[in-house]
Amino acid sequence: MLVDFFPQLTPDYFPIVEYVLGRDIHELLSDDTLHICKLDLDKIFTLISKAKAGTPIPYLTNHAYFYKDTFQVDERVLIPRPETEMLVEKTLHFIWQKKLSNLSICDMCCGCGCIGISISKYVSCPHSLILSDISPEALQLCTTNVQNLLGESDFIHILPSNLFKNFPDELVRGINVLVSNPPYIPHPRISKLDSSVKDYEPHLALDGGLNGYEMVLDLLREAKKHMADESLIIIEIGEDQGMILRKEAKSIYPNKAVKVEKDLFGCDRYLIIEPN
Repeated sequence: MLVDFFPQLTPDYFPIVEYVLGRDIHELLSDDTLHICKLDLDKIFTLISKAKAGTPIPYLTNHAYFYKDTFQVDERVLIPRPETEMLVEKTLHFIWQKKLSNLSICDMCCGCGCIGISISKYVSCPHSLILSDISPEALQLCTTNVQNLLGESDFIHILPSNLFKNFPDELVRGINVLVSNPPYIPHPRISKLDSSVKDYEPHLALDGGLNGYEMVLDLLREAKKHMADESLIIIEIGEDQGMILRKEAKSIYPNKAVKVEKDLFGCDRYLIIEPN
């Protein structure tokens, strides 16, 4: 049994064992005849040692679970967080509630593509999908995830762009849903982050400038020119940015409903702009 090989193994390291052996952990735990060759044992011990030294496990296994699927990840992109899954839930609920169809959905600062891909996979109406990021390296990984989870489609557009700067005219008009998890950590706080974040995850996707919300404001201002009338903007923000961003968003979108909702930990996390 697995415990015979790893008597001290804790659940934190189950993903490593699954990754190396290519089997579900529940199968492995119940397999009375389990045999693990020396090569695989050595690899498991090596990866566990790296994890104990601080390397995030998703970067060791190149996989991260998000919403209902597993995404490929590495040091080119942020590791998806559970709180970000609520962007998907809230967006799908909005589309269902408004009975929208033939949508243009844009995931800005998409990273590995987990938000936009999840929305696209589980929305139940015809739509096009734009996945955009300033990092060409992140988009390489995003493309892999699109191919794995959505397949090829003429309605999926993967664009290297600084916000809307490089969007072609035919894609930039009438966006119905804009979702984003942009960089929102204030630059002075980056050095104070846990080493598993600051030493491994890309600072380009973390650093939101001096106050942390400069890119959010830029995105809001630029998006106003490109959104359809009955549209949704939903952005993940820092826990101490809700008050200022609600005020700023209302000044940019005076005729829209603007609110900030909390995450599962009770922190301000989602800036939402929608029709009144």
